[in-house]
Amino acid sequence: MRLIYKHLHRVLPRRWEKILDDPRRYERNWSFSELISVVSDAFISGCKNLRELEVLTEASGRRVPDTTLWDLLVQIDPEPLEEEIAKQVKDANRKHELDNKELPIRLTIIDGKGIGTTKYKVDEHSINRSQKGCTKYVQHVLRAFHASSSLKVLMGQQRVPVGTNEKGIFPIFLEKLVKHYGKTKLLEVLSFDAGFLSMKNAKAIVEQDLFYIMALKDPRVHTVTRMAMKLFEGRAKPDKVEKERVNGKEITRKLFRAPAPKANGWSHATQVWLIQKEVLHSSGKISSHSRYFVTNLPRQRLSHAQVLKAIRLHWSIENNANWVLDVAWKEDSRPWCNEAIELLSLMRMIAYNVVARFKVRRLRRATVNNWTWAQTLAFIKAAIFPPRLLQTATTL
Repeated sequence: MRLIYKHLHRVLPRRWEKILDDPRRYERNWSFSELISVVSDAFISGCKNLRELEVLTEASGRRVPDTTLWDLLVQIDPEPLEEEIAKQVKDANRKHELDNKELPIRLTIIDGKGIGTTKYKVDEHSINRSQKGCTKYVQHVLRAFHASSSLKVLMGQQRVPVGTNEKGIFPIFLEKLVKHYGKTKLLEVLSFDAGFLSMKNAKAIVEQDLFYIMALKDPRVHTVTRMAMKLFEGRAKPDKVEKERVNGKEITRKLFRAPAPKANGWSHATQVWLIQKEVLHSSGKISSHSRYFVTNLPRQRLSHAQVLKAIRLHWSIENNANWVLDVAWKEDSRPWCNEAIELLSLMRMIAYNVVARFKVRRLRRATVNNWTWAQTLAFIKAAIFPPRLLQTATTL
């Protein structure tokens, strides 16, 4: 318990009134900082909704009604929390927690994620996905994720508004990331899936003196994809072959590298990669697919093995952050308060980073360093809240 208290005191904000503006005209039974601290404690404890939080505070001896929190949360401007997330990440970097053990580059993954689905329009960013008489609004964001160290943390978020998409809103998100991390070495190489592919996005990255790794798609639309595919026609010998066994499956990856074609608008590109993946299932069935990538990284920056690792690390945002947030925190299905969905998504990101730093950097003993996220959150909850009523609260 002392371990978690020490960690939380070291990394978790407590003077919330200096970060967020109190929208209330006057205080009643609770100070603003006390209420936000309660919400923060609930997030790092893995609470699923405001009702569970109310039960836990009652177990602590001073019940905070969920309606009181709801009325407060819907009035708070969430923007200052973006700066707080950046402070978290830079603090971890100053304390040498963001090592370079995974890759010799700083790799940032950019990906989209839903932060909740509602039956009504929450704000101007609510995207209508209604069909066949079923009303549904999706709240969608872009997120940045530091993936190239043993500690993987979320770096920032950008709402995707109505009328555009991930590819269209990325330049605005890039400006925000450069504002927060431009004076550090944390922002170096940005990795994207094929949904972000555009000359405009690549140019925006190059203008910031950064590097990109972009997946290619649809040769019918993108000239660079057609030219990349043509480069590897008839080439049989790969630059690197890698094999591994995962969950009873034998996976073979073959890497092919070539100088980038000088397609219109892509003069800054230096390399094209082809990765052929073949999976031998326990049933004997074989499945395979090929993926192409373009990058402006100098060839010598990554070895063949490191190229394969960089591509695998792209999916760490799904396997680590997105999966954990949806399974451990129920982000996509229990947004807590629809009208404050952006505020709460940012607080959930802060909680994720706090718990990730605790899980990776503090739980070093062999008996606990392999704890699951659920076990880690249960340990933190037991440290923050008394054991009485915990079982009742978790059944809500």
